[in-house]
Amino acid sequence: RNNVLSSDKHRIVNNSFVEITPITNLKIRSTFVYDLLADYSFQRNDPRHGDGFGSQGVASNTQQNIQRISWQNYANYNKTFDKHNFYLTAGYEIQKDLTKWFSATGSQVSDLFFIQENVITGAGAVQSIGGNYSESAIESFFGRFNYDFAGKYFFQATIRRDGLSSLAPEVRYGNFPGFSAGWRISEENFWKGSSSLSRIVNDLKLKASYAVVGNPVGGFPYLSTFSNRPYGNISGLGPSLQGNRDLQWERSTKYDIGLEASFLNNRFQFGFDWFLNDINELILNVPTPPTAGVPNNSISQNIGTQRNQGLEFNLSGDIYSNKNFRWGFFANFTTVQNEITSLYSIGE
Repeated sequence: RNNVLSSDKHRIVNNSFVEITPITNLKIRSTFVYDLLADYSFQRNDPRHGDGFGSQGVASNTQQNIQRISWQNYANYNKTFDKHNFYLTAGYEIQKDLTKWFSATGSQVSDLFFIQENVITGAGAVQSIGGNYSESAIESFFGRFNYDFAGKYFFQATIRRDGLSSLAPEVRYGNFPGFSAGWRISEENFWKGSSSLSRIVNDLKLKASYAVVGNPVGGFPYLSTFSNRPYGNISGLGPSLQGNRDLQWERSTKYDIGLEASFLNNRFQFGFDWFLNDINELILNVPTPPTAGVPNNSISQNIGTQRNQGLEFNLSGDIYSNKNFRWGFFANFTTVQNEITSLYSIGE
């Protein structure tokens, strides 16, 4: 009764027990990213032709500064024993965006000198300036669990908790789960045992997934804001936006069922997916009566639903290849049907 040491040196078999020595791996990563876009652009429309003819010439300057700060932290842990593979991921991420821009434009230009030398002041009879400042941030906690058995059966579960600065503090955070599963049929014995099947279709996998995703929202629609308003010849302040502190996350519920296959010694690959996306709590600007005194005669509310669904096919492969030349192809076809399934009612 001899013990047998397997070739992978992680499993010892004898007549009375199986002892498994697990393989484990833990990785921790932290990444800080600062991204800056500084852009200056000048546009001129010559009054003698093209777009500048009708406006009698335009000279325009625009400058923008876009910053993004991101801090990402991940912990990845995997463990393998026998044919069981486990993967765990936990993480924390925070991202902040800041945008500043301004523009100055002069039209009905009095002389080509102003266009040629990029001079806005005094360039034309009509001058305008504009600018904006905006910032937003998102904080995320997330985790993921992956499991596969012998490269044949797959399962994944994820959970995210995201906080968005565009929503009021009391409703800022939302929980978003997701699940997926896969079955590699080509790894089953009945498939491998069939010479005709395994020779023609080298790899065949079925997959399905379900997830809830939060759609990001820009600005601060939960806040009532003010902007400059003239009062006679005096500059003052007036309401510019009616906020809504009850705004919730827009949620997309996604479903997907698909198939992946490789043929003829993996020379050709085929994929098919059916997908469905239900968007709920859609944020829309709901009209209000002019007599209500609401700025812009509208207020943002979670009212409305949307659905898009369709089919996607893709096919790729090698037509001819050698050590110096390769000729391949890739083709895809997608059908998408979008439908607004509900909107606000006139009486609401």
